[in-house]
Parts: sequence; structure tokens; C-alpha cells
Amino acid sequence: MEEQQESHCPPPLGQHPWLVISRGEGCEDQTFYTLPTSASKHVRRCSIPELRGKEIVSYCHGWVILSDHKTGMLCNLWNPVTSESIHLPPIDLMQIEYIALSSPPGDPDAMVLLFRGDNTPAILFCPILNGKSWTEMKYGGDDIEDDLCTPVSCNGKVYAISHIRLVLIEIVAPNRLAIRPLQCEIPRHSSDKYLPTPCHNPVWLIPQRRLIDECQANRTTGKEEQGRKEEEIEVRERGNDKMIDVEKKGALTDGHLMNLSNDILELIADRCIPIGYMKFRATSKFFRSAIPPVQWRTASARLQTHTLSPWLVLYDKNKRIMTFIDPKFGDRYFITISDLIGDAIICASKFGWLLMLRGDRSIFFFNPLTRNINQLPDLPLGLFSSFSFSSMPTSLDCQVIAVSIPCLEKFNVHITSPGRSDWVFFKVFKEVPYPYRNSPIFSDSKFHLLGSDGNLADFEFDFVEGYEWELSDVPIKPCNSGEQKFLVDCGGDLVSVFLEKHGERVQVFRLNRSTPCWEKVESLGNYMIFISHSSSFAAVAKTTGMENKIYFPWLSGGHLIFYSLDTCKLHRFGSTEPLTNFYGATEQRLCAWIEPNWSAHS
Repeated sequence: MEEQQESHCPPPLGQHPWLVISRGEGCEDQTFYTLPTSASKHVRRCSIPELRGKEIVSYCHGWVILSDHKTGMLCNLWNPVTSESIHLPPIDLMQIEYIALSSPPGDPDAMVLLFRGDNTPAILFCPILNGKSWTEMKYGGDDIEDDLCTPVSCNGKVYAISHIRLVLIEIVAPNRLAIRPLQCEIPRHSSDKYLPTPCHNPVWLIPQRRLIDECQANRTTGKEEQGRKEEEIEVRERGNDKMIDVEKKGALTDGHLMNLSNDILELIADRCIPIGYMKFRATSKFFRSAIPPVQWRTASARLQTHTLSPWLVLYDKNKRIMTFIDPKFGDRYFITISDLIGDAIICASKFGWLLMLRGDRSIFFFNPLTRNINQLPDLPLGLFSSFSFSSMPTSLDCQVIAVSIPCLEKFNVHITSPGRSDWVFFKVFKEVPYPYRNSPIFSDSKFHLLGSDGNLADFEFDFVEGYEWELSDVPIKPCNSGEQKFLVDCGGDLVSVFLEKHGERVQVFRLNRSTPCWEKVESLGNYMIFISHSSSFAAVAKTTGMENKIYFPWLSGGHLIFYSLDTCKLHRFGSTEPLTNFYGATEQRLCAWIEPNWSAHS
């Protein structure tokens, strides 16, 4: 039964695709068919203005390619979801055998390609955006043995078949294409093997991997069955202040995803962020067999493009377990470190790397997600209060500084660089503010130190020319409170955060160099600030609801506490009630904020 509608829009997209057929004299009406479900009608008749008098020629990248019903001329593209229409220069489709889009119309380089065959093989192409005419490119010769057929587009490139070869069609300029046969032949019949001559058009079949696995399992001998151990996934969750090991055995036995080929599953997984990739593999034994584990040291560039909000990282040196806490969702991820770093502690963090100290002197960089370690020269003997580094540990210009305070009259600054075998150090006397319970930060080619009185000093060092201090004229103490003080680089500005005891008051100031003075900050805009004694920094919010907030390493009810500049109160995600202070919460010590980085070379 058809559902008769005078609808000017296509039916809403459901779980299954629609098959659309133009009907009536002049193609005035359209009928949409889909698989029947109990929730909705599966046949709908509409009359869509954009489709009246048009014939659907093809469908590519979510866009319908239309021609005029009366003249047979190509006329426009139409998006059935947004109802957006793009007009194309008219052209007769009489001798056109195939049509393809190089990429979605949102791509500024996207083109429509028409493939003409018969005695005059050619490709006619036109830019989708602002295209005014068609360009014709004839082809043939020794490299192209036959007409190009069955074109498909992938990643901005178009592939087609010529006789027995796969051909790549690249857009090298707005008015120029390049056709290049690839070293890949289509399987063909030979006298000694492979394939019989077909009497009908061949059809691709995609075997269901689940059925293949079941058949192989049934063929195994009893002895082999006993020797095979079921893979186990250990999912660790924290509850009631103890670690709970949850064991999941077996695999899912049904589901639409299991009917997909391994190539399609890998394509889906490769579009996931790294954590999503791991969760996708952990869904079932079937997915683990179909999707390879990520080799993080050689992870693809696509995984690197996905970014996450910073995590709070804790390291239990007794259990050799590193814990990552998502500040908004409260998710926890666990990595077993084994004996890679031993009983080291976290000293600083930046660019996804941790600066760690083992014992009194052994210091090194560690990327917990790639397991890369960059060793530094052993520290000299001393009591060190804070650490910092300037740039990526893999960079040649990276500088690492360690501050020691032998007495209240002075402090010592030690500095080295990856690849050096020693530390350079010099003494700094009390007129220069030393960082008290906060780390120096590197910004604008200099290290900046926030003193216990809110005063500021800039420090620049070169291994050849030595060091230079510059004392700021910033007035002392922008506020009367502030037991703890932190300094961050927020979008190129130096921002200080003053925190009263137990978090009862939080104040934020931005340095105005021209005055100079500390100016009170009422809003961070789209930025968020992460505070800890070992690492403090600002970042642009990538998740809605995280902006204009300051995050602390304090846990309440399993959630991290943050300060909102919108409400001027402390909060925690998962609760609508504000907090008055840190009472009842637990401060996470020897921790750091880390920006996840899966790249082994950056």
C-alpha cells in the first residue's frame, strides 16, 4: 500500500535507504520505497519541486545528479537531506555512459566528470562550484587500451577500469586531468588457470566472516579445541575505592556489523578516535579478529588528527599502573607500565609527554601512549621544587629546567637539553621571584616565573650566550588572598590563578604588559585552564560545556572539580548543585594534566 502525500520534501531518512522512482507524465511525482518496518510506512508518494520534470541520472556522495526530462540535458545536483540545489552548465547526455563526482560538493576542488565512449572516448569535466563550461579531454593510445568504465571516487581521486587495468584519474588543475594506469591488473582468463569465460555479467559477493569463522571452528579437532584458549578482555572499573576486574568472555553471535567484510570494519574503525578504536575492538571476539590492534609507535596519520580534551594522569608506582581521568565524563583508562619506568614520579607535562624522575637523579621524558622514552643526563644532587620544559622532547631546541631551593635567600636553576651529557646551573638571589609550589611556564621564547607575592620574572637562556633575567614591573599581589598561585599561557597572554585555602575563592588575572598590571578576568571565552603543581596550561575547548572553566586535580564523588567563570562557583560534572569548597574531596598528588599524543615523532 502506498501512502499518498502532497509532500514537497523527501521522507525522513530512517535505518534503511530509499529507492526512488519518478512517475507520472513529465515525472511530476516520486515514489520512495524502503524496507518495511513496524514503525513507519515503507512506500511514500511525494511531489518534490526540485524533482519535477527531472530524471535521476546518478547518486554520488549523498547528492542526486539530475537531467531535464524533456531535453535529456544535465541540469543540476540536489541534496535530498538539505534540499540544497547546485546548477550545472547544461550538456547533452546522449553519448555519456558514466557520471562521477570527484568529491562532495563542499570540497572547493570537487568536479563533475562525464565519461563518453563509442568512437570518441573522452572525459568531460566541470568544477561544481562556479563552473561555467565543460572541458573535454580525449584519451587513448598504448596506455589506455579501451574505454574507461565504472568510475568510482575515493579521497578526492577517481578510479576507473580500462580493459584489464585499473586507472587513476587525478585533478591536477581546474582545467586539467591526468590519466595514469596503475600497476594493478583486473583478473582475467588464461589457458592454465583462474577463471572461466562468463556467459553473464559477474556479480561481486561479500562472504560473511561470521559464517566463515563458524565453519572453520566446526572443522577443528577435539585436541585443537582443547588447546585453544578463549581471548579475554579485562575491563577495569573503580568502585568502592578498590579495583574491580570484570571478565568478558565469548563473542557476540548476531548483529548487522558482523555481516560486513573485514575491509569495511577496518574502514569504520580507522575513522574512530584512538580510544574509540580500542573500545570498538573490545566489543567482541569477532571484532578483535577482524580489526588489527593499533601499533601506536607506527599509528596512521589519521589517528593523530583526532584530538581529545586533556586528561588528569596519575601513576601508582607500586602497582605500575597509570590512570587517565576524563575531566568531563569521568571515564578512566588504565595502562600497565610494567618495569618501563619503575618507581618514577611525574615532575612536569607538556605536548603529551611526561617529565619523570626515578630516584634522586635519573630523569627522562616518557610518552605513556607510545611508550617512548627519551633519557636526559642525571640530575646533580639537590632538593628540586619544580620542573619545566620549553618544547617537544623530540625537538633539538627543547630546554629542560629544574629549580632547587637550598635556602630562602636564593635558588638555583639547572638547565639541559636532550642530547646533552650535562646540566648547566647558576644561582639566583632573592630579588628574583622564585616559583613557589608552581612550575615555570615557557611562552614567547622565554621562561616565566610567578613568585610567592605575585611578582613576575622572565628568563631567557642560550647554551652559547648564557642567560638573561628580566624583572617585571608588575605590582605585587593583584589580590590579598591566594594561598596557591599558578601561571599559564592562555592564547598568548600570561594568566595567573590565585586559589584560597580549600578552594573557597578563585580569582583569575591577565597580565597587561603595556600598563603593566594584573587585570581581573571575567571570562575565558572558549578557553579552559588546567591546574596542578606539576603542569598548568590552557587549551581551546573541543567539547561543548567545558569552556570558560578552570579544572583542578580534586575528586569529589568520582568526578573532578572545576571552577566556572559563568557562575563564579565550584562544580563537578554529574551534579547540578555547586560546591562551596574542597571539603570532602580528595586532592590527587603527584599527578599532571596531559594532552593525549599518539605520535611517536612529535
